[in-house]
Amino acid sequence: MREALLVFARQREYAGFEWLPSSTIVGTEAGWNAFARTHTVRELFWVLHVAKEIEGYSYELEPVTR
Repeated sequence: MREALLVFARQREYAGFEWLPSSTIVGTEAGWNAFARTHTVRELFWVLHVAKEIEGYSYELEPVTR
C-alpha cells in the first residue's frame, strides 16, 4: 500500500493533497515519504480512495502470495 501511495505522489510530482477536510499531505517528496511511514495502511488506502474519487486516479495492488 505504501508503494502505491508513493507512485501516486510521484505521478503528481509530490504536490500537496487534501485527504480529509482538515488534513493535507505536505507537497514535497519528504512530506509524502513521512506520511507513508507514519500512517496506517487504512489511512494510506483512504488517501488512494479519495484520489480515485476526486482525480479519477486508479492503482493496482500486487496480489499477496503466501
